[in-house]
Amino acid sequence: MGRTLHVFLYVVYRQKDFFLGVKEILGRNPDNILRDVHLSKQSYDLVDDAEYATPFINRSMAEMKLIRRIQSFTKVFAEIESSLTRLISELSETDMVYLYIADEGVWGELLKAIGRRLGRPFKIINIQHGLFTLRIIRTRMLRRFVNWLFGMATGYPLVGMDFGGSQLDVYFVYGDEEKKFIQARSPRSTVITSPTICKYELMKKVGKIQAMLGSESGLDATRMKLLFAAQINDINPDCTHSEEQIAAHLQPLFRYLKEKGCSVYYRLHPAIMDTKPFIDILDHHGILQDVIMCSDIAYEELLAKTGSTMSLQSTVLYDGFVVGKMPVVVCGFTKNFSFTVPHESVNMMGNWKKEIDTALDNIGSYYKDIRGDLFEPEVLEFFSSIRGNKGGKA
Repeated sequence: MGRTLHVFLYVVYRQKDFFLGVKEILGRNPDNILRDVHLSKQSYDLVDDAEYATPFINRSMAEMKLIRRIQSFTKVFAEIESSLTRLISELSETDMVYLYIADEGVWGELLKAIGRRLGRPFKIINIQHGLFTLRIIRTRMLRRFVNWLFGMATGYPLVGMDFGGSQLDVYFVYGDEEKKFIQARSPRSTVITSPTICKYELMKKVGKIQAMLGSESGLDATRMKLLFAAQINDINPDCTHSEEQIAAHLQPLFRYLKEKGCSVYYRLHPAIMDTKPFIDILDHHGILQDVIMCSDIAYEELLAKTGSTMSLQSTVLYDGFVVGKMPVVVCGFTKNFSFTVPHESVNMMGNWKKEIDTALDNIGSYYKDIRGDLFEPEVLEFFSSIRGNKGGKA
């Protein structure tokens, strides 16, 4: 039996590892070769500059991203292909290759293009790490044409096909709604619902902190503590309001929560390098006096010490759910979307005070102790079926 190479591609610099759960399972068998591909600092800077660029015409067009990708991404793509080619050259031509990404988008299209040039069996596996609105983009044909044109010129794609649109071999997703969505878009893909695989590192860290904190992380101690996760709204195509407008609308919410005895921990988006403009907006609208800025506290510690997560549209909402913290979706500032796990909603354009009161009453129904959680049976069965892996229980 040949060996199996598992390559984990880190296309955006983050301090968390979305592949940790997969690595723990695969690492039990020496026939599995596990390799990480990290980019150079220069490439990570180019990716950040493009992916977090602010559109100057229309959010949905994201034209600055395309301009900056044209300018610089060919270098990034070439670096990735060179790294993959070097790793794979160490194997025999019959050895199977699995390529893992946690960011689909253009990266899924890139791995498909590179994979076709490898000249050996390969599969691409995507680990979901963000929330998606589960809508099919209307510009699919245009995107395919752009990728064909850019591919003719450079050998690489320029744009992605959105969640599930690349029709990769395997998807690990947050919930059953995402599974249904991808199965409809990509019937040939294997789709597995696995909060544990998607959030393994987070669950392990939060569980460890809960064990150390003991009763301090229990329901009674965390009930009146909330984590608010801010986004970069000006680059979010689903957002319908500016940062200034959102802050003005949210100020009464934070004041009301404070009056009810709640402690609100306010977390800026980790991709924000220059925080001053965002802090200035919060200060201008009087929000700083009603919240606790918490950029100096580790994310996992915040989740362990708070009882609920709150945001307009953020992965933090799902993170909260998987570790037993009530997700509260703040509505009124984005296009409608389906949040695919149990949650509470607060519509700032409606009777939001009553909805907040109801949410706080329901917090106990979401609480759970995550210490000792195991991998889902379907996950173990899948990795047991991979050649070179004998599987085993978590």
